[in-house]
Amino acid sequence: MGKLLPRDLERCIGEQMVIYYERLTATLKEVTFEQLFEVNPYSFRLEQSGNVGQIAMDSLNESLRPVRDQLLEDALREIAIFVAGQVFGGCRSSLPGMDVEFVNRGTYYAVAIELGPERAGNSRPRMSAQEICDAVVRSTNTLLPVQPALGVCWGKAPASYLPDGTLSVEGQQFWYLVSDDPYLHIDLVKPLRRQVLRNNEGFRLARDGTATRLFMKFYELFCGRRGVVKWGRLAQYTSGNYTPGEFPPQRQ
Repeated sequence: MGKLLPRDLERCIGEQMVIYYERLTATLKEVTFEQLFEVNPYSFRLEQSGNVGQIAMDSLNESLRPVRDQLLEDALREIAIFVAGQVFGGCRSSLPGMDVEFVNRGTYYAVAIELGPERAGNSRPRMSAQEICDAVVRSTNTLLPVQPALGVCWGKAPASYLPDGTLSVEGQQFWYLVSDDPYLHIDLVKPLRRQVLRNNEGFRLARDGTATRLFMKFYELFCGRRGVVKWGRLAQYTSGNYTPGEFPPQRQ
């Protein structure tokens, strides 16, 4: 069994956070006004105060949420693969839907890694537990027992087995499985925070520029002369589809 050195963990986290922010910043260039404001105008009105700048920023942040989640999952997955490699000599899995393979205490694990409980088992198709076991034995000729696992980066559900025999582990138990360290889930927090402080400024400036562009468009389309939001215009923009004489359509 190898040892995970703090400086190596910090370096890995730093590399992954650089990739995270580069990809997140690149996503800003793809944000369009049309996709951002294809919203329910009624719930949107209830949730917003009427401050146009805040509306633009809130809408942008909400649109980035799924992108952030996916990029964070990708980063944590790479960190977990790195940790398993350092501690157990693990390697990236070539099996569909699986991420890392390693031997821990006499068991050969093939693990798929997900961000949180709400995404567990839903983000990527995977082979069945038996198919995974058969594939591992064919590719490695291992005589050890093979255990497919679903590892979830955060969550508190106790370890359990899914109907097909896959081991499901969340949070502390997942990080312990890949590192043999019961405190790794805590030790990740500070270096992640340091990397956020180091890399966030460039993203923040790009995000503010995108929010300004969206603000100007929103102001032009949906605001009166004094900057007051005309919510009826937004309702027409998102829901207007009635033309006299064309409804109801003629049945073919």
